[in-house]
Amino acid sequence: MHDLEGFEELQESTLSLMDDHLALAVDLLFESRREGYGMWRYCHLKAMSSILHAFLALEAAINLIGYELFFDPASPGYIAPEQRAIPLQLMVRRWWSGLSWIIKLEYILSLSQGSLPPRLKQELLECARMRNWIAHGNPYKQTILLEQHFLTVGLVDREVHFDLGKFSNTKLKSPAFVDHKDAHTVNRVVLEGLKTLAFQTQRQFVVSPMNKDEESVVIDADLNVDELLRHGPPTFEVPDVE
Repeated sequence: MHDLEGFEELQESTLSLMDDHLALAVDLLFESRREGYGMWRYCHLKAMSSILHAFLALEAAINLIGYELFFDPASPGYIAPEQRAIPLQLMVRRWWSGLSWIIKLEYILSLSQGSLPPRLKQELLECARMRNWIAHGNPYKQTILLEQHFLTVGLVDREVHFDLGKFSNTKLKSPAFVDHKDAHTVNRVVLEGLKTLAFQTQRQFVVSPMNKDEESVVIDADLNVDELLRHGPPTFEVPDVE
């Protein structure tokens, strides 16, 4: 038995939940889509979870890069404290406690003289707003019109008192009525955001598959988002056995 040249027994790496959140978001999207053909309640619940995990994946990716920039001296891109201007020092102090994801993201992109396309930025802000509504369970009113038929009561009409104008770009429905179409929209926007982040920072994000017969998904500038959300991760081709 020969030793591997340069092999080191003790190795260190950085762990992030971005992979887990995104894999779960896409898987829940497909479950929501399947449930949508007859079991609306399950479709709605899966869609809510998919939306939450999708946006958490974006935040995890942002925080991974922030960790490497400001909290991991072993990282090639680490910015030492003495190299940080006062505004940056103040931002880093708030990185884990209250600093908005959009401020973090725009700063990271600015390091490579990049920025979010205006349309994508607005879509991401709307997805973040929906994520917050779902996560915090903010209540709102609805008015329903009922009609009596002998011993039964049926729903005639419903008015939901929710400002859909806050979702003018994504056309998301109110939180209590999101379905697989809304989950698809949020996953699409988040993946486009991750593509932009990967391209402008010259890096890749790899998402491990949920199922054993699927391949990992590489998020970079070449990712076909529509193909991924339509058909799922690519599957391994099993050679024919003669």
